[in-house]
Amino acid sequence: MSKKISQWVAEAKVDPVGAYRRRKVHCDRLASGGHGGRRAGKSHMRDFLKGCQAAGIDMTGIRAASEEGQSPKIKRYVAFVAPQRSASSAATWPSDPKDLRTGMLRFVSELFPNMPTGSEPIASAAHSGRRGRSRAMRRAEMAPYAGAMIFHQITASDARKLSKSKMIALVPDRKIKASFRSTEGKFAEPRKKQEFVAASTATVGVIDSGIDGQHPEFNDVSVEYRVFARNEPTKTSVNKKDFGSHGTHICSLIAGNTCGYAPGSKLLVAAALTLDQGSAGYLADIVEAFDWIAEQSPLVINMSLQFDAIYEDLRPSIKLYTFQSGVVVAACGNKETSRLPGAPGAYPETLSVGAQYWDGENWEGTATGTVIFADVSVQKPDVWSYGVDVYGAVPGARYESRTGTSMASAIYAAMLANGKTPLTTAQIRPSQPLASV
Repeated sequence: MSKKISQWVAEAKVDPVGAYRRRKVHCDRLASGGHGGRRAGKSHMRDFLKGCQAAGIDMTGIRAASEEGQSPKIKRYVAFVAPQRSASSAATWPSDPKDLRTGMLRFVSELFPNMPTGSEPIASAAHSGRRGRSRAMRRAEMAPYAGAMIFHQITASDARKLSKSKMIALVPDRKIKASFRSTEGKFAEPRKKQEFVAASTATVGVIDSGIDGQHPEFNDVSVEYRVFARNEPTKTSVNKKDFGSHGTHICSLIAGNTCGYAPGSKLLVAAALTLDQGSAGYLADIVEAFDWIAEQSPLVINMSLQFDAIYEDLRPSIKLYTFQSGVVVAACGNKETSRLPGAPGAYPETLSVGAQYWDGENWEGTATGTVIFADVSVQKPDVWSYGVDVYGAVPGARYESRTGTSMASAIYAAMLANGKTPLTTAQIRPSQPLASV
């Protein structure tokens, strides 16, 4: 018996309950430090219990009482799954997104047949993203991902089992800050660029802070609304709520009765930024929100937001959607929050939009520059649109004039829906088979 174990046993003779608890904390801390730490933690606890038994100290009841009523820590994870490949190196995933989800679920269940029934994997429409600068996925190269899955309930031990597979990159769910700080405009009169306005019957997806469904701007506007938040019991909500004010302004620029540039469009609104007054959300919620909208195949998805870092965790989902001929329009970012364009507008697969003045001159507050990824470098923004002193709706039956690339992104998405842009969606994202990715 080592000197350290002997000291622990001596402590147990005086205070067996306290000694066990201290040793448990110590060994659990060791076990969280990787494979070697797990081995050391188990070894130390085993030697301690053997030493107590040899000294005549019965730790069985103390151990059972200490662990009674405790359950393993349950967390959410986003798992990025690499494609299975045949001898010809062709991906075996089917091209249909619904079959892709089924294939991912079957793949994980075959790889890990003993996964607990409490785990609830929900496949997300995702494809082909390389390991980039995300903190949890920074250190090693990985094959292109074929999909992303959300595990809503999984223990740390089961997460370690998944992580052992070279086919899976497991990322713990985390809070992501969205820096879409738009400034209040100088002019508050209800004006808009009439040459950009046209009626539309297209469907436009919006991932933002929500929408004020009671605002008169949206009377008779078709709005399908869901909340994606960790603490929300249900996703579908009759009460269409904006967790901030940004989402209402953006939706009004797309399909509003008086402010909209594509009136008549149907809106699919995913409230995924539900924290910090509508300026932050969880990674899993944003991935799941994108998946819900993408399943309904809108003409365009607008994301008038900028993450506070170049997170590549959402890029696989966007990549599959765009290669299925979908278009994702995103704000390029404002210089007051970041000098360089941020995700998702910085992704090569998104159409990032910079802001312009009323006279067509580029707004100097737009974040511009070259963004370097592991597989490609891109110059952003891709296009420019009106985004200075833009009049739109805000919660409480009010209207405000705002400035930022968020407004420019919403207006460009509306112009894609009403056909007023120089490029059609087919020209921006020509259809490509999944096997060519």
